[in-house]
Amino acid sequence: MNMYFIAFLILIIPLLLQIIVGSMAIIKVLKWNFDLICIITMFSQIGLIFLTVNRIAIENQNVKCGMPQVAIIILGIIFLITLLITIGIQVLIRKLIARKAKLK
Repeated sequence: MNMYFIAFLILIIPLLLQIIVGSMAIIKVLKWNFDLICIITMFSQIGLIFLTVNRIAIENQNVKCGMPQVAIIILGIIFLITLLITIGIQVLIRKLIARKAKLK
């Protein structure tokens, strides 16, 4: 497998976990706290960005250019922004559900 495809898969894991596990926490399927899930996914996204950049640097030791690492950093930042937008949407959904439950 291509190392860049593996780096892409590693970087998308926190976003997918936030979508799946965060949604389950909002509808109370899981007993985990939604805030804890958000913190774990944000820090894991940042950590995985550093991990994949270091992994790409190790794989490309004979290449003197740093553009592969820059590409991974930019991709990681895009996924981090997408993760923050997803968390924001889930927080709004959680507030709407709480407001709807309060009105009943």
